[in-house]
Amino acid sequence: MSQVAAKRYSKALLLLAGEEGIADRVLDDLQAVAKLFRTSREFRTFAETSIMGSAEKRAAILDELFRDKLHPRTLRFLHFADHKGRLGLIADIAAAFERVVDEERGILPAVITSAVPLTDEQVAALETRLGERFGKSIASTRKLDPSLIGGFRVQIGDNLYDYSIDTQLRELNRELVEA
Repeated sequence: MSQVAAKRYSKALLLLAGEEGIADRVLDDLQAVAKLFRTSREFRTFAETSIMGSAEKRAAILDELFRDKLHPRTLRFLHFADHKGRLGLIADIAAAFERVVDEERGILPAVITSAVPLTDEQVAALETRLGERFGKSIASTRKLDPSLIGGFRVQIGDNLYDYSIDTQLRELNRELVEA
């Protein structure tokens, strides 16, 4: 349920932020608030427990915390989310907002996992090929997993494209056993 709500809230916020031309600023703001949510037990408790104080007191706390730090649109959104009892979803909303902003811009996030660090040129070539395949720009993050022995895996959404030596060896073994 929380992922559905987070996506719905993020799409509505993108409509407003997009109209105002402030999507990047709102994204930065949401990521900062989500980081605070993850790192501050006090803020997380405040966000997740809507019974802590009256609506006016909670609004004053949000204003005190964020008035001079966030764009007014982001602060109004936090007030709205708090009023609806959804402030505890702020980390999910921030992640969903980033995804819908990327989607709107034709950017497809990918995670490239390799046994050894890939060079910038290798990553750029891989992003180019993936971009041609999917018809979108690719924004990748890199991870290391020495258990792959060599090669790499690419995670795009729910799809995993596995070009690792580890998997190739397992496939070869399976073919030999079944032969």
